[in-house]
Amino acid sequence: MARKLIFSSRFLPGLLLLLACLSGCAGSTLFVSYPRKVGPYMSAASSGKALDIEKTLKSEARGSDGVLYRLERGRLAQIQGDYPAGRREFAESIGLIRTADDQAVISAREAGGNVAAWLLNDNARRYRPAGYERVFLHHFQALNYLFAGDLEGAGVEVRLANAEQETARRRHEGELEKASAAAREKRVGSGMVRGLEDRFSGMDEAASAVANSFQNAYTFYLSGIVYEATGDPNDAYIDYRKALDIFPDNRYLQLDALRLARSLGMNDDLDEMKSRFRLPGDVPIPVREPGSGELVVLYEDGFVPPREEVKFPVPLPGGGIGAVAFPIYRYPWTPPSPLSVARPGTGTRRSTEAIAYVDAMAVRALKEDIPGIIIRHLIRTGAKSVASAAALRSNRDLAQVAGLAVDIWNVVSENADLRSWLTLPRDAQVMRETLPEGRHLLSLRAGGQGPAEKVEVEIRGGKFTLLHVVRVGSAMHVRQVVLGSPSGVAEGTGRE
Repeated sequence: MARKLIFSSRFLPGLLLLLACLSGCAGSTLFVSYPRKVGPYMSAASSGKALDIEKTLKSEARGSDGVLYRLERGRLAQIQGDYPAGRREFAESIGLIRTADDQAVISAREAGGNVAAWLLNDNARRYRPAGYERVFLHHFQALNYLFAGDLEGAGVEVRLANAEQETARRRHEGELEKASAAAREKRVGSGMVRGLEDRFSGMDEAASAVANSFQNAYTFYLSGIVYEATGDPNDAYIDYRKALDIFPDNRYLQLDALRLARSLGMNDDLDEMKSRFRLPGDVPIPVREPGSGELVVLYEDGFVPPREEVKFPVPLPGGGIGAVAFPIYRYPWTPPSPLSVARPGTGTRRSTEAIAYVDAMAVRALKEDIPGIIIRHLIRTGAKSVASAAALRSNRDLAQVAGLAVDIWNVVSENADLRSWLTLPRDAQVMRETLPEGRHLLSLRAGGQGPAEKVEVEIRGGKFTLLHVVRVGSAMHVRQVVLGSPSGVAEGTGRE
């Protein structure tokens, strides 16, 4: 394979000079794994420690991977209830993504990053958020608008989030074609790709929990709530049905779709859904009584697991030693634990139900990227093989030293790309209940274990009270907002 690749020993001095420059100038994750950079801040959030978002990952947010660090900053701000800071960080992320997507001509800096990716490792590539990450960016930005009392702004973001799901599908297909084109250009055989793909079979169980990485029922559910709150039941019904196509077993989704189908006079849909969900003909469908309001609980539990590295030395085709380094998830997938929501003194207890397996979406996204990762690795291996062979031939007296130096460089420079949005929740769950107008005390208990979190919620007639609950580690962060209310925001309560 090395003879077929377009490299020559004449370029070895320039190549080594370029590698030396890149090793000193490239991004911060080139030789330091991304999870190690972000881990301390996730630990702080998990212990309930307040973070100064302006100082968090400040220098990293200005670098070539700034979009990813700003995603982390925005999510950390939102977790601790600093929705204005989260909104600013996500707005910056959206701007950076749009700029990158709109670039018609690759800049010299971007081109250099791509060269580095072929010669060093994938960490040298400018980070581009995966489809599921882009969807969540707009999803969480919609939440920031909701907690600012801006239903119109939230409506814009949920529409962008839902449109991004379709865009992500087309982008994924385009990336596969680019990888295939690169393989054909560099004469990388499909058999070699399939052989390495088998090494990722351990992620199949987690990846199979979702159909793909970019369809998100949680986002469709949030948009349905926003549409209902703004008096648009038709669009709400459409998005609840889309969410049901992705997550058909969620009871709250089923009841919302049934309720709106009946109120909109869609009798054929109503009969179809009753049959589909195997519900009795006289199933009680929720009806909002006069003077009552809706409590909607959005529960986000934990953090997505980080990627890990699999790395081992291999002999290069042209002589010398190289390395194979791939990202992987060593993650035994398990169903999420619900949040128990009780009303003390009433004997009423409900539980949230899963609506998005974000961890499985992250695993699936990596599985979808594996062909491109493998092809880039094989091309890189060929380049390093040529460099090793050229070093061994360059000078008889220096051959051993040069060969050893190149071998060391080949092994050290090959690191797996472990970058991903790590502060996303492990899973998302929802609950909905119609309650009389007034104040209600709720007792929240995660997984049915540990101490209960007490929170008082305000229910207003004809309004939605959105309760945003985020549990990370030992900390439970609780905030609430009454949608469409005159004041816009009702302050949250609860221990942080």
